[in-house]
Amino acid sequence: MFKSKNGSTGISTSFDSLIGEKSIFDGNLTCEGAIRIDGIVKGDIKATEDVVIGEKAEIYGNVTANNVQVSGTVQGNIYAKYTVRLCSSSRLNGDIEAASLISEEGAFFTGKCNMIEPSDT
Repeated sequence: MFKSKNGSTGISTSFDSLIGEKSIFDGNLTCEGAIRIDGIVKGDIKATEDVVIGEKAEIYGNVTANNVQVSGTVQGNIYAKYTVRLCSSSRLNGDIEAASLISEEGAFFTGKCNMIEPSDT
């Protein structure tokens, strides 16, 4: 399990999987637990817990998780059971479906947002 250096509200600070900064993953990715991505992923990402997208990361596909924190670039839709956090360095070109959206000043978002009721299923 990997530990994050800084905590954040509601987003996991320990990770079961890590895609490093110099890694390129081509294909759909399914993760049991939380994952941090600092490299490039070309495909959809599904995690049973949280997804943290680092500042230098590039995602070309949809992201599905409990909570999603974006500091890098996402070209695709984000589906979160609970919270999506767009950090100041984030660039999202896609739609958001989540129970809660946090957007820091400087975050770039093109798309539409659909707020949902959080579910326990």
